[in-house]
Amino acid sequence: MLNSIDVHPDGRTLSTVSLGGSVKLWDIRSSNCINHLESGDGTFSAQFLTFGTRVVIAKSGSVLVRNLQFFHKSEASWLTGDSLKCMALDSSRTHVACGGNSL
Repeated sequence: MLNSIDVHPDGRTLSTVSLGGSVKLWDIRSSNCINHLESGDGTFSAQFLTFGTRVVIAKSGSVLVRNLQFFHKSEASWLTGDSLKCMALDSSRTHVACGGNSL
C-alpha cells in the first residue's frame, strides 16, 4: 500500500512512498524503479519541487529536501517537530506548507 504518489514536472518520473517508509523513484515509460531510499516508518509524502531537481520528503517529526542527483544524501533538514502530520506544496511547487497538532 502507498502513502503518497507524485509525478515529476517533466512527466517522466514518479515518486511513491510505501506504508513502511520506502521512497521510490520510478521511470514512468519503462516502469522500472530508478532509485530508492529507506526512510523508515512514519514517512508519508515525497513531492517534487518546481524545477524537478529536488524532492521534499515528509516524515513524522521532520521534512527533508533531497537533491535527486545525490538522492541518498540529505541536502537539508529544515523542519523538525513531533507533531508534523501533513505537508503540501503550492500550485507553483515553490513553497511548502506543513502542519500538525502544535505547528
